[in-house]
Amino acid sequence: MKLLRPDQARQRLGLGKSQFNQKIHDGSFPFRPIKISDDGRAVGYLESEVEDYIRTRIALRGEYVRRAVCTAKAEAE
Repeated sequence: MKLLRPDQARQRLGLGKSQFNQKIHDGSFPFRPIKISDDGRAVGYLESEVEDYIRTRIALRGEYVRRAVCTAKAEAE
């Protein structure tokens, strides 16, 4: 099990700092920070959860493409 610091998680997701922080704040991600330090200032994210999120987004992309192709075929007929 590996923890990613916020900058590492953000880079994996390909997001800017502001966008990453906004998505964490508004609950757009299915993962939550884990407190590393007692005062809660140092946090990390489970690498497996970040990777699962990326895999889900990739799978959704494939679904969007399939729907677009089906819609285009139906409109052409």
